[in-house]
Amino acid sequence: MYTENITFLAYIRLLFLLSMGTVKRQRSSVDYVMGGRSLNFWLTALSAHASDMSSWLFLAYPALIYTKGLEGIWTAFGLVLCMFLNWQWVAPKIRAVTEKLQCVTLSSYFQERFEDHSGSLRLFSACASFLFYSIYIAAGFVGLGLLSESLFGIDYTVGITVGAVIVTLYVFLGGYTTVAWIDLFQGMFLLAVILVMPTLLWWKLDVVDTVLTAFAKRGLSLSPLPHLSFTSLWAAFALTFGWGLGYFGQPHIVTKFMGIADARDLKKSQYLGISWQMLALGGASA
Repeated sequence: MYTENITFLAYIRLLFLLSMGTVKRQRSSVDYVMGGRSLNFWLTALSAHASDMSSWLFLAYPALIYTKGLEGIWTAFGLVLCMFLNWQWVAPKIRAVTEKLQCVTLSSYFQERFEDHSGSLRLFSACASFLFYSIYIAAGFVGLGLLSESLFGIDYTVGITVGAVIVTLYVFLGGYTTVAWIDLFQGMFLLAVILVMPTLLWWKLDVVDTVLTAFAKRGLSLSPLPHLSFTSLWAAFALTFGWGLGYFGQPHIVTKFMGIADARDLKKSQYLGISWQMLALGGASA
């Protein structure tokens, strides 16, 4: 428990060091909201992907594989495919148009792109983001509360409160650039864990027999497509695009495309980010 507490405190200290280091470079609202469009390709890539993959990569996706068998791996195929198309289709256009229209948020982009002088489109999109991200963020805080209670013995409510204060402080202090650097750090840490842990388990434990026995008891298939039928094809289609299609409209991903310094580097970000995603999903599948 002592080691865990020290690690936790060191992590918090790192967050605030990143915040204080980036706040000195903020000279305008564009610097705060969009990082002055100064992010390099690797920071853009890992920030875009790590901001998407959080606790669901360790909990929801492996649980899907466990309950459905290898049929659930179609979800990973869909996530990689749709994120690849997101980089291919959305990233170059949103980066070029938002700079041309001098927009630093998606709400302002919608207003300028469709020449809505009433402001209703900007208000509607902002309200929609607020509504759905309130649910998204609340789910993250619930996970934080459960983690702090089970791992550190901290009361559930206290854990959520402390987490909310920390996140609010570093976001208000450092803005877009701080969030990008924190995403980068967490992305590298996440990738290391998701690759090392399955490797150690497969090496030290008799995982193969355990998995085969568990799948056999529940009648689950070890094939991504158990049998060729309309039902199985529809299930594969639903798993492939049920999660992945959301990538095209997620503000916390799309806005990362807007902050890259040189639009010509988007292709580098695409290949780096997709490589990271494939490794992470591969580790989670294992």
